Amino acid sequence: MRLRNGLLALAVLAAAWSAPRAAAQASDVRYWPLREINFPVPVDKIQAENPKPSKLRFFAAASRGQFKLVAERGINDLDVIDADKSRRGFKYASPSDGEYDFALQFVYPDGDVNPREAELTAQYRVVFDTRPPAVRVTASGTGVDWVVEDENLGPDAVTLQVRWQGGREWTNRTPREFRARDSYTWNRADLVQPLEVRVLAKDRAGLEMASRVVTLPTSGVGGTFVGNERPAPAPADDFRPTIDYVNTRNLTVESKLTRVTRSGVKAAHLWVKDDKAGWRKDKEVPVNITPNSPDTTLRIPYAATKDGLYGFIVIPVNGAGGKQDDPRASDTAQILVEVDTEIPHVKVKSVRVSPGGSIGPKVEIEWEAVDKNLMPEPIVLEYAEERTAAEWKPIATKIANTGRYVWQVEDKNVWKFHVRAKAIDKASNQGEHVYEKEVVIDLDTPQAVIEGVRGGPRGTPPPQRQPDPPPETIPDRPSVSPSPPPVKIPGVKPPDLVSPPSLDIKPLK
Repeated sequence: MRLRNGLLALAVLAAAWSAPRAAAQASDVRYWPLREINFPVPVDKIQAENPKPSKLRFFAAASRGQFKLVAERGINDLDVIDADKSRRGFKYASPSDGEYDFALQFVYPDGDVNPREAELTAQYRVVFDTRPPAVRVTASGTGVDWVVEDENLGPDAVTLQVRWQGGREWTNRTPREFRARDSYTWNRADLVQPLEVRVLAKDRAGLEMASRVVTLPTSGVGGTFVGNERPAPAPADDFRPTIDYVNTRNLTVESKLTRVTRSGVKAAHLWVKDDKAGWRKDKEVPVNITPNSPDTTLRIPYAATKDGLYGFIVIPVNGAGGKQDDPRASDTAQILVEVDTEIPHVKVKSVRVSPGGSIGPKVEIEWEAVDKNLMPEPIVLEYAEERTAAEWKPIATKIANTGRYVWQVEDKNVWKFHVRAKAIDKASNQGEHVYEKEVVIDLDTPQAVIEGVRGGPRGTPPPQRQPDPPPETIPDRPSVSPSPPPVKIPGVKPPDLVSPPSLDIKPLK
């Protein structure tokens, strides 16, 4: 499985949230390969509205069902999407894969809302898809048969690749557009030496999966198909399938039958290979799958005894006892699984504060993080005013494990906080550490200027209190006394008296 774009958030600023918008059409669907997604909100445009909303409500609906309130935030309390660019909005974590609709609602100071909850429509539609395609390929004479399973396969989803046995580079074979369930056969005369074949599948979310490598035997006759020269042997790692990472030792190996003979499938052999030993038959499980069975998936439990890399091969057995040969020592696993239950070690070593100029103080954070399966960008830095806070705000997310990060604090309301570092590995294990000292970033000192001293001559008695004057008689016609002159303070210029600007902005529809 590969995420080529490396995106952390889905940019949804193509149209302002505040503009009226019809329900999302099929062409507007975004496919997302992660469970977490960020929705930036154009705060400047919303604050320019008249009347201006005081709060925003974020709604989500699963499978085109009823909208449910996810979050309600003030304009200034939105989640920080990008600390460096001061982008704010809503963060959302999907509970499962599938299609979700999203909508935004404005809440005004008088309690009015727009649109009404019963009138909410999908402003954005996202399909969360974190599972890569399942690819099964088998050799059949001088060709291969394959089946690709995925709910969100896109156009040109299937690619057939070949290379001479021992070669390093794969060559795409594209004589036509391949289907999810398809086959391809070569002329026997073209197979001048053993040919390795694999099938790649890619879904709309960008997740890719490669099948196991199958080898077609040589015909012993001349021909030119891939190349005339035999490349140098490839290293063993070049033959490995994609590795899946899990943080549990209780596994379930799922294998999809691509062919069921007329006697059906009555058993399945699970072969296992760890990182030190060769192939061994772990178990034989009875099954009962007929040629007409709607579900041809084999689910075989396996309990790993320790962390490490495991390879699996499933060999089905039909009612007549027919099955493929047991795997040889050099055979490639159908799937590789790295079992990793260890929590990454991470520690904030130091936090140093220095003046930062016009933007804000500089906070230099140093950390250490160690784990054999760390993500490419595994570090998350956060801060909170209280060490035991339930919610921490991001400093930087998904950064490389460089051991150092400099943060310029732009928020003028923050003067002290705690720092926390997290490290995440490929199996989703997460370690964290809170720096033991509170960080104070207010490096300035208060200042004052004496504007004057009040007093009288020495020995002058204090002024005596005069008796209250009698009440004035209200005249028949009211009179207006002139306004007292403004008090002049040396060195201070009185502000100009201006009228508030006239706002000619249409109210939100």
